[in-house]
Amino acid sequence: MGLVKTLVASLLIASGAVDAKRHLDDTIEHRRREIVQEDNSPVVSSPLVEGTDCEEMCLFKDDHNSFCWKFQSPMLSAGYEWKQASGDDYWRIELQPFFKPAFYFQSNLDIQRLYTNEVIISMPSFQADTYYSFLFSKTGQVCIGAGWDLGEIKMEVKTTVQARDCEKVLLYNICNFKDEWTGDSAQWVDNCIDSTAPSMTFMSKTMADAISD
Repeated sequence: MGLVKTLVASLLIASGAVDAKRHLDDTIEHRRREIVQEDNSPVVSSPLVEGTDCEEMCLFKDDHNSFCWKFQSPMLSAGYEWKQASGDDYWRIELQPFFKPAFYFQSNLDIQRLYTNEVIISMPSFQADTYYSFLFSKTGQVCIGAGWDLGEIKMEVKTTVQARDCEKVLLYNICNFKDEWTGDSAQWVDNCIDSTAPSMTFMSKTMADAISD
C-alpha cells in the first residue's frame, strides 16, 4: 500500500513539473512574439540621452502673485547627414555637418485681481550647415566640392496684457450698511474675471534670409 502511495505522489509531482515547464515555455514564446517586427523594418537604436528643461525662475511667487520666466529646450543641437546619388556613369556621396540653434523665452507677471502680462521672445529653429561632396565617374575622374547653407533666421516678440474686470457690492440690503465693509468676510473687491486680451506682436522680423553657396 505504501508503494502505491509513493508511486501516485511521484506521478503527481512529475505532472505538476511538466505543467509548470509548459507554462514557462509558453510565457517565453509569448514574450518573444511581442518583439518580432512584422514589417521586417530595421531596428533603430540610439543612445539614451536624458535632458531636463530649466526650472521656472521667479523674482517673486506666492499663492496669489508671481513674476516668473522660463526657457524652452533644446537651444542648440548638432549632427551630420550622409547623402548619396547615382546615375548611369557616376556615383556621388556627400557629408553634411550641421547646427540647429533655437531660442524661446517667456515671462509672466501675475498680480491677482489686477493685472497679468505675458511676454514671449522666440527665434524658431534654423539650420546652418556645410557640405563636402565627392563624385566618382566611371571614366576614373573624381570631382570634389564644398559649400555651405544657412536657413532663414527670424525673431518674434509678442505680448499679452490682461486686466481684470472687477465688481464691489456697495450696499447689499437696506437693513445692514456695515457687513460689506466691516463684516468678517468683507473684501475690498468682491469678484473679478479676466478681460478679453488679444495677443500683440511687437516685432516679427527676418534677421537673415536663407543662403546657399
